Amino acid sequence: MCLQRIAGISGILAPIVAFVGIVFSILSYPNFSFTGNWLSDLGVGSTYAVFNSGLILAGILGFVFCLGFRKTLPPLGKLGSVVLLIGTLALIGVGLFPESSGIYHTITSFLFFGCLIVGMGVVGFSLRKEKILGRVLLFLFLIALFGVSLIHLRATAEIVAGLTFSGLSIFFGVILLRNKGNKNLEN
Repeated sequence: MCLQRIAGISGILAPIVAFVGIVFSILSYPNFSFTGNWLSDLGVGSTYAVFNSGLILAGILGFVFCLGFRKTLPPLGKLGSVVLLIGTLALIGVGLFPESSGIYHTITSFLFFGCLIVGMGVVGFSLRKEKILGRVLLFLFLIALFGVSLIHLRATAEIVAGLTFSGLSIFFGVILLRNKGNKNLEN
């Protein structure tokens, strides 16, 4: 199986794994509030194993997705995919360094969300000549920016921002699977 197909499958699975872990953890955390808790609150206490392992596995799958995705992009898009790749490593870090780790968790969390937004913006800009692809990425980028503006709503903001990368990952994961050897998305 070629890297492009493995990357496509990984791109589809990464958000599914992340959100299954998150949803299961939320359902197991009786006092969880979307506006009163951060998602990271799920990474300590009784839900830590499912939550943190879900983030680590999703980060690994996201990393594989970014490796394959990168090969299909124009030069500027490759730079954006490297930023997204760093974001997936940060997501692994969020799982490895739970909220109780203090500054390590804070750094990896900010790095994840920052790389997610910047990387999508750069990839989107690189595909601006492609009407559908460019518009999809612009839309996801704007939603991510909107999600960050909801920071006072805690987990709600994190979920909105996370859903944007999920959209990118699934959308382009499917394209990678359907792209049967066609190397560039811009063609």
